[in-house]
Amino acid sequence: MLIDTFVLILSGVIIAVLLLVLFRSRKTAGGSGPSRQPAEPEISPESRKKPCPLCSTMLPPSLRVHSIVYPGKPDKLMHIFGCPACRNGEKKRECPVCKQELPKDGYVIARVFEKPGRTHVHVLGCTRCRMG
Repeated sequence: MLIDTFVLILSGVIIAVLLLVLFRSRKTAGGSGPSRQPAEPEISPESRKKPCPLCSTMLPPSLRVHSIVYPGKPDKLMHIFGCPACRNGEKKRECPVCKQELPKDGYVIARVFEKPGRTHVHVLGCTRCRMG
């Protein structure tokens, strides 16, 4: 009698667990009911724009700043020449450190620190204020 009751309770628990697993798998597989995964926030095209460090022009993701990175450890050196707008003479190129206008052949010197998941760029100065 005790064994029959135990088997009945155990089979009820097994059926309940199987139904719970089946219900949860339907929710995450796109079945009826809300999904457990949070929706990704929408990123507007305006928020993806980054400023050029020399002329402060907001650049869409399709345009890039021209720069050269030299190898080194633990950090690297970088020469930043500017975006297409300031390299073509449409905008005034200005050093972020000394605030002077860069000559046509001038550039900004920076250090690049590689960290897991991100890259940090620290501007040191231009060819005038950094090199004298």
